Amino acid sequence: MTLLGQALSALQGKFDEKNAGALFNELKCFLPGVGEPPAYTEVASRLGQSEDVVKMAVSRLKKEFGQALKAEVRRTVSSTAELNEELRHLLALLGE
Repeated sequence: MTLLGQALSALQGKFDEKNAGALFNELKCFLPGVGEPPAYTEVASRLGQSEDVVKMAVSRLKKEFGQALKAEVRRTVSSTAELNEELRHLLALLGE
């Protein structure tokens, strides 16, 4: 499994623990490297929420994904400098 896949899996596990797996499944398409996201309004409609609520949820999800990705990369390197370099490289590949 790739680092992105491992981070995604770890994050999904956190959502599942909170009984929020359905929310995760709706929002994960907004994460880098996962897919082409639909319009916020479309997701908001499916979730019965406002567009602003969905945007905030996506923002939080992206932050949590970044933390999960950083944790996965940290397990593969031996220094903070390597960690930062690997993260920069990954983000460049993802176009973020």
